Amino acid sequence: MKRKIIQLGGSAVVALPSPWLKEMNLGPGKEVSLSVLNDRLIVGRTEADATPIPYHRFDKTNVRTISAIVYAHYLGGRDGVTVEVPVVSSETYDHLEELCGKLSGASLYRHETNPQLILRFTDVQGKSILSSLDRCFNILNRMCLANLELLGRSYRDEERLETNKRTIMADEDELDRTKTYILRLLNKALYDPEFFYQTDIGDKRNVVQYGRIAAHAERLADLQEEIVGHLVRNYRDFIKNERIDFRPASKKLERMYLTCFNLVQRAHRCIRDPNESCQLVGLGKLDQQGGISYVEGIVERTQRESLFQFFLNRYSKCPEFLPEITILQSKIYAMASIALNIAECSANIQLSAGSGTQQ
Repeated sequence: MKRKIIQLGGSAVVALPSPWLKEMNLGPGKEVSLSVLNDRLIVGRTEADATPIPYHRFDKTNVRTISAIVYAHYLGGRDGVTVEVPVVSSETYDHLEELCGKLSGASLYRHETNPQLILRFTDVQGKSILSSLDRCFNILNRMCLANLELLGRSYRDEERLETNKRTIMADEDELDRTKTYILRLLNKALYDPEFFYQTDIGDKRNVVQYGRIAAHAERLADLQEEIVGHLVRNYRDFIKNERIDFRPASKKLERMYLTCFNLVQRAHRCIRDPNESCQLVGLGKLDQQGGISYVEGIVERTQRESLFQFFLNRYSKCPEFLPEITILQSKIYAMASIALNIAECSANIQLSAGSGTQQ
């Protein structure tokens, strides 16, 4: 959107668009706030006209209900919420304090005189969607490298298995906080035009695509926890007591995992690189039409069947192990599918960003 600067007396004036004034509930005689962000001049409501902090009063203390309301306000992009209960018990306070620990930028305060709990939400990780997504994928890289190490050689080390499992679970919690923070930014951008123009979303139609990418990143993190869980269980049930030799399967699964991990890294680059996203989306369409797979680049789908046949022949004397290794294989394949979904979302973002419209 462009506006021409006009001369009015001794001042330079820019006309504000009527739809924006209506959306912000502003008009002649109202005051606005001006702030500078890099090379942008941002016009917005004053603090007096800002949206008030929501207030909820409960006749009975129900920790679950209170937690759900607090989470909804955080996810909805609000700056805080005040909760009043008959008595602020230590159980209620501790529960909300634990919830705040799972929400980036959430702080909890107790009112000095009234039975009120005041929560404030700040944008501690900044207002950049791309930077927050980078953070998600950096966490994912750590999780994937931990699993790749286990498939490579450390699956026989029980202590290393448990250590990597704890690390992956901690990383998954961190990624979940970042994903929730991203959804908070996206929701806040939808109802607060001033905030929207401070982000790097670019177009309101991109909100859905960024939300999908964050959800896909969370699913990738879930897969890493599930994969390490299978490795720990296989060690305990089959490998530790030397019922099977897992090395042949581990070598093949490691190669498969590495290829899928590379696709996840490419999907991360797609978010900022339109050429990369178009290439990966093109492969996805080819997959649907030609019946090919994304393991080891582009190979015939029959190779997936031959891999299962290898497991079947190798571990026929331990049939209860076959379902475990088949599930493990399918979870690794799922990483490739999710990577392609991320590439498709990224391609949609690039297309709308290139349309030159600002919704």
